[in-house]
Amino acid sequence: MPHRDISCIVILREEDNAVLLQDRTGISKFGEEWTIFGGGVEQGETFEQAFAREAMEELKLDVTTVPYSLIGTYEEAETNLKGEFWTLKAKAFLMRLTQTQIDSLVQCEGQGMRIASFDEAEQLRIGPFDRRIIADLKKLHPTPPQS
Repeated sequence: MPHRDISCIVILREEDNAVLLQDRTGISKFGEEWTIFGGGVEQGETFEQAFAREAMEELKLDVTTVPYSLIGTYEEAETNLKGEFWTLKAKAFLMRLTQTQIDSLVQCEGQGMRIASFDEAEQLRIGPFDRRIIADLKKLHPTPPQS
C-alpha cells in the first residue's frame, strides 16, 4: 500500500485566529475542495525541511522570518480519487500572521486562497488531515470574542 509523508503549513490570522486555506479545484487527490497549504516530504528531507520548502514554493514565504511551531502529528488511511488506498502521515507547523503579512503572500499553487473561521472551514469539503488539525486549533487557539 502506498505511503506519503506530508508537511502542513498552518497559517492563522493573528487578529481573529482564522485559518488560511488553499482552493484545490483541479488538483484534488482525495476529493477535497479546500485544504491547509503543504505538500509531500521528498526523499532525504525532514518534515521541517519540507515545511520550509513548501512554504516558499506555494506562498513565497520564508519561514526563517516568522516564528513557527509544530502543533501535531496526524496519521490517516484514505482512498484517493483513483481508488488507491494510501496511508498518510502529516506534521502540522503553525505560524501566526497579520492580515498585512497574509496580503503579501504570493500563491503559486492552487486556484485561490481564502481565510475562514474554524466553523466556516469545518463546513467546507476539506482534506484528510484538515478536519483534525482544525479541531485541535479550536482547542488551542479559540476565536477571540467580538468587541
